[in-house]
Amino acid sequence: MLAERTLERHQLPLLTEASHTADAADWLASVADDPEVSTSERRLCHAEAARQRTLLARLLDQLAPLDAPVPPPAQGGKLAQLRAIHGDRPRGGWPA
Repeated sequence: MLAERTLERHQLPLLTEASHTADAADWLASVADDPEVSTSERRLCHAEAARQRTLLARLLDQLAPLDAPVPPPAQGGKLAQLRAIHGDRPRGGWPA
């Protein structure tokens, strides 16, 4: 679900970083798909692209409003199994 919203001034650097992170993940994925790249370099690119996507998810989570509704987990999926074991994670992460 996409919605228009206004970001606060302190959120703009997060949005900029999220944009750069998405670009980096896309670039790494394209390098990993290049047949001229060696197998070992492809593996490294795939691994780094996965790390960049994880970072992107965390950055976007920080941009989400704290009162935004959290979609229900898919029934029987891996996330539902993890939530059954560990409970729901609070929006914005566990307190430090």
